Amino acid sequence: MPQELRNTDALRDAYFWHVDLSGSVFRACDANNVKIVGSDVTNLRVNGHNGRAGTVIVDDVDVTTFVDTELDRRFPELVQMRQIRTAADFRGMWKTVETLWREAVARAQLLPIESLNERVDEEWSFIETLRHLVFATDVWVGRMFAGHRMPVPRALTSQCLLSTRGRSGNKHRHRRQALAGGRTGSARRQTISDG
Repeated sequence: MPQELRNTDALRDAYFWHVDLSGSVFRACDANNVKIVGSDVTNLRVNGHNGRAGTVIVDDVDVTTFVDTELDRRFPELVQMRQIRTAADFRGMWKTVETLWREAVARAQLLPIESLNERVDEEWSFIETLRHLVFATDVWVGRMFAGHRMPVPRALTSQCLLSTRGRSGNKHRHRRQALAGGRTGSARRQTISDG
């Protein structure tokens, strides 16, 4: 049974010598100033916090700029996000995010419900991710900014979002609601983008 370590600093400044760490996963860890020397790192994957790994040096070559440039090429909206300075910039970025999600939802609607609930590499499923974003948006905007005590409707629960049971006519309605993130959340986001 693989060992699992959580919430510990017992390995800080540790020295690993001839240790088999193949297949290990480090999630939400502090790996600052970690050094890997004379080791086999085939298929080593590094995903930094918020999509940025920070300074990365491979075989004494600083590849940070290369990685950042490639990410900006793949996702030009990152450049737009970093350039936000005014409320107008923020509204423009919001519209970009809405467009990206509209396209993602359109692609997701072509998939079976099982795929929308599937987790990959221990990450949230598509529906879990969408539900979290609706919740986070409604909480930050609805409660923190607008002052609503209950910005997220009680009906917007995991059972409501993931339900495909009941009459056949309700099956597709539930699925559309799940993919749309709930009527209330969508309406609130539309109001903000028109701001």
